[in-house]
Parts: sequence; structure tokens; C-alpha cells
Amino acid sequence: MRGSVARGNSVDDFSDIDIFALIYDWEERWKMAEWQPDLQKELQTEFPFVREVEIMMTPYFEDFSQKNPGLAMIVKTQSLCIFGNDLSKTIPPFLPNEKMILHLTWLEEDVNDFLQKEKTTTRDCQEVTKILIRSGFELVMEKEKKFTTDLYFCYHIFSKYFPEKEDEMREMLHLYLNPMEEELYLKKLVRSLGNWMVEKI
Repeated sequence: MRGSVARGNSVDDFSDIDIFALIYDWEERWKMAEWQPDLQKELQTEFPFVREVEIMMTPYFEDFSQKNPGLAMIVKTQSLCIFGNDLSKTIPPFLPNEKMILHLTWLEEDVNDFLQKEKTTTRDCQEVTKILIRSGFELVMEKEKKFTTDLYFCYHIFSKYFPEKEDEMREMLHLYLNPMEEELYLKKLVRSLGNWMVEKI
């Protein structure tokens, strides 16, 4: 389990339960479990403060840390083992440098995927704004010598290094917290800030 629930600082009616399973002999890179809807109903009944439940599956290899360093970083720094072997004990420590970059790696692809959607959902909007906010932090993470996944701190630290982009990033944070239906406005903002960050990578 990863995220605010795993860290013990969840927010009622806002936080999600994010679960991922590492599976032997699995070919998909990152796939949602087909049985997610059933488990979501069960968990939301048991834990009514949870907004959504996400269960993803991805392959596990013996040299996991080398083949999937991004996910190894998530396992080590922001996850809680709730079933199976606790791999975090076998993964070396991380420092806030390029090895901890996750969102920038797929930023261009994620931006293009969002912009090409004919119709976006609230979840689509929140996902792309979250990606952009955390990508902005990853641009300056090594200079700051810190690591965080907290969206406010990501915005705050990014703005310290790029004050000329503070308004756009603050708007991203606002749209994450208050998803809106003005799809064209959001796409314009994603295109502007997203393409700027891609050029900075």
C-alpha cells in the first residue's frame, strides 16, 4: 500500500487506498486488477472515509531494483507491505537525486495522452494535475536536497526556483483540489506548463 493511508496521514473523504501487487511471471507493465470493483466496495464499506480504491499489478523480477528502479523507489520510500515479503528491506537507501525521478520519466507521454482525450473525467483531471505538480518538484529535487510527495510542498518548492511559473503551478494545485468541468481551460494549462517542463528535462 502506498500514499497517505500508508503514511498514516489520510484525509477523510479525500484520501484513496492505493494498492499494488508485484507478481511473478506477469507480462503487463502496470495493469488494473479486474477484481478491483468488488474489493473497492468491500473496503469502502469497512473504511468509509476512503474516497476510492486502486489496485494495480506489475511484474516482479529477481533483479527488481535494476529493472524497475522507479517502483523500487516507491516500495522503499513511501509504501507499507500488507501481504507477502517486505521487499523494502532488500532495497538500498535512496538519496534525492535522479534515481528518485518518477513522474518526469513519463511526463511527455502523460501530457499527450491527456490532451488527446476526447472527454475527460474528474479522475483524469486530478491525475494529470498531480503528475504535473510532482514533476515540477522533481525538476528541482536535487538542488533542494529533499524529497516529498505532498502536493503543497511540491508546489511551494518548485515556485521557489521558478517564480515566473508560480501562478500556473498554483492553479494546478487548485484544480487538483477543486476539479472543474472547464475541460478546454485545463487542457490549455496542461499544454502550456507540461510542454515547458518537458523542455526543461
